[in-house]
Amino acid sequence: MLRDGTKFVRSCDSCQKYKPQQQQIAGKMHATNVKEPWESVSVDLVGLQPRSSNDNHKKWDKYIPEIAFAFNSATNESTGFSPAYLNFGCELPPPGSKKRKPGIKNTEGDRIKILQYAIELARINKAMSFQKQQKYYNIRRWDWNPNVNDKVLKRSYVLSNKVENRNAKLSQKYDGPYTVHKVVSPVIFDLKKNGKITNHVHVKNLKPY
Repeated sequence: MLRDGTKFVRSCDSCQKYKPQQQQIAGKMHATNVKEPWESVSVDLVGLQPRSSNDNHKKWDKYIPEIAFAFNSATNESTGFSPAYLNFGCELPPPGSKKRKPGIKNTEGDRIKILQYAIELARINKAMSFQKQQKYYNIRRWDWNPNVNDKVLKRSYVLSNKVENRNAKLSQKYDGPYTVHKVVSPVIFDLKKNGKITNHVHVKNLKPY
């Protein structure tokens, strides 16, 4: 009876879509082979944040120059260099400063050599950092990679809404089934459902159907 019940639950469409994921999150960390700056560009999209209680959300755009400077001048832990140094071969002057600090003036050839050395050293530092991060990242990850034409479910991010009488905890956790249309990378997949393509879905948001 236990075996029959387990088999039924695993094959039940509603059970698969409403039941929270009990397994570890899928997707082991893998290295990206980037040979030069700007060869690969990634963007993190952050949204659905709570509104500020003191109207600071209306003034955030005034601080974009300061935020950009802080990001571009900060030394990256993985590469050992700031983004500015790997792009220009020197650090950025502080905001508001009109003159650079006196120092040795490098020729164009010297600047190119400095950049090439910095990029090569950053690549080595990043590889060493990756090995360390991979060890701890993969401890809580499930090694699963669907193949083309496999059926999968895609995680649905539902927010509670009192006006619409919607409770996130009781809502459907997964949507589908989808068919894997294309393997973009070991952890990124394009999905297809009813003739519509959903591009670039991370494997952490998928589970077998």
